[in-house]
Amino acid sequence: MKRGMWWPIGLAGVLAATVAANIWVAVIANDDPSFAIEPDYYRKAVQWDTTLAQDRHNVSLGWRLTPAMSAIAPDGTSLLSAQFTDSTGAAISGAVIRVAALAVARASDVHDMTLTPQAGAGDYAVRFDARRAGEWELRFDAKLGAEHFTQMSRVRVSSRAERRRRGVEGSTVRSSWPSRPLARLSGSLDSLSLARDDL
Repeated sequence: MKRGMWWPIGLAGVLAATVAANIWVAVIANDDPSFAIEPDYYRKAVQWDTTLAQDRHNVSLGWRLTPAMSAIAPDGTSLLSAQFTDSTGAAISGAVIRVAALAVARASDVHDMTLTPQAGAGDYAVRFDARRAGEWELRFDAKLGAEHFTQMSRVRVSSRAERRRRGVEGSTVRSSWPSRPLARLSGSLDSLSLARDDL
């Protein structure tokens, strides 16, 4: 091979290595399970006035969902339960309650479920494949007749090993609010360090 041919070969090799590195970085970036984009964010932004109106309605209703999640079982499942009460603390039965549950450290994996009424008045629950201990966000949507109520809560879920070691319950409610935007922002900021610890 002529001596002058090494320059174009070397240049082509450098360019090929650069392209390969960029492809590798793109694959790694797109495969990051901790990265998430808010679903349907554009529609939610356009309908922000509707969201604010719902927030005001939530406050006027005075309803409350008190959630809990059991420690992660050996099969990876957790029991999500919630007590639904009105402004006086009386149990609310007969509601249809849906929830979008997501681990804050893996927010792209959203579990959409409907809670099943339990034997106790105002008690609802569903078991699902949670797999991950740590901070969870629960976005509730409840309907009772013509009334509509929404609430967002944060719970800290323990693994069974952590529960045995510390003697703690399956989950601790860290915050709960009837979907007020400023409260949501505050809750998100407060949980950033917790989410980083769960990575």
